[in-house]
Amino acid sequence: MNKMKKTIILTLVTFLTFAMSFKAQAIEDPYPTGTIIGSAHFGFVPGIGANISGDYVLVDSWWKGHFTVGAYAGYNHRKWTSGNEYKYSNFAILPRATYGLNITNNFEVHAGALAGLGYRTYTYIDEQNKLQRGSQPIFEIGGIAGVRYRLVGNLYADAELNYTATMSYLNIGVSFVF
Repeated sequence: MNKMKKTIILTLVTFLTFAMSFKAQAIEDPYPTGTIIGSAHFGFVPGIGANISGDYVLVDSWWKGHFTVGAYAGYNHRKWTSGNEYKYSNFAILPRATYGLNITNNFEVHAGALAGLGYRTYTYIDEQNKLQRGSQPIFEIGGIAGVRYRLVGNLYADAELNYTATMSYLNIGVSFVF
């Protein structure tokens, strides 16, 4: 867990250093109201997973940025050994809200929050060497910090840090802006 915290902190510091290196006057106009942003990611740390999200620009007049509302659906599988082998499969559907800034015409940063319901199934071998299985709903609440870089046209490379109880923390993929 300590190594994971160091990785997340290092990634956040790198992201913030990169984002702060741009001059303030370089901030471009926000995405206009009605813009839709669809994203697909592979997730890492902990475990491995995948997720999709869709955001709708609801407000484009808050300072230099745009406010979006949307939804997130993700899957994550984790496995570790601590005396016994534990396996978790997690699925979540979460509403999300973000605030984004177009730093340049090609580079956008965003941060936000998500909350909703997740579902976990698990298996492990107990002390009596018996296989235990179960499932449980989990209330999720978390934060998002992300970047998008234009590759070509409306296609962007996308990375997000997602801090929730059951989903992958580091997510890398693509976004399309409609």
